[in-house]
Amino acid sequence: MQKDPMQNGPEKNDTTRREIEDDLARVLYAQDPIAFFTHWFSITALSAVYFGYFPERRLFIAWIVFYSVANCVGIALWAWNRYWPGVLGSSKWINLHALRSMVLYSAPGLSIWFAFRSEPADLPILHTVLLVTLAVGVFMSSGFDLFNFSSAIPLLLMPAIVLNFGSPTRGRVVMGVVPVVFFVAINIYA
Repeated sequence: MQKDPMQNGPEKNDTTRREIEDDLARVLYAQDPIAFFTHWFSITALSAVYFGYFPERRLFIAWIVFYSVANCVGIALWAWNRYWPGVLGSSKWINLHALRSMVLYSAPGLSIWFAFRSEPADLPILHTVLLVTLAVGVFMSSGFDLFNFSSAIPLLLMPAIVLNFGSPTRGRVVMGVVPVVFFVAINIYA
């Protein structure tokens, strides 16, 4: 007896889920080259801004190395997926992408600390705007996958929120509201 192809049984659900995961993995990894370019730009821009102002150069250099290595590991993961996609199933590729996002987006998120430790008073504001801009990129590249999206956004924006609200000035508290509102808004849209 032959099964009806329109049947909505467990086999149909498994096939549909696999097709969705296949498409999701393809789209996530297709977005990565733009993200890698953005991260190299961020590393370069932040290095240019903070290298002259930040007194603890060893810590800053360690951050540059961490961010650069995280981006290189992300590129290697992307290349692995591109050239040998059959090595892992789609759900594993999706999970690896989320892990990559956690590591990769924690670096710019933590870098806001440099702004608060530097002399120029406008650096925390400019840096917060940069992080919100990066968060827009995360939304555009992985807002369609809650797991990947939620693994990147908190690590990217929470340090800016905490440091801005932790400062005693009214302007910093107001600036802390910007990433909070943005965080809530993009989570609703995602």
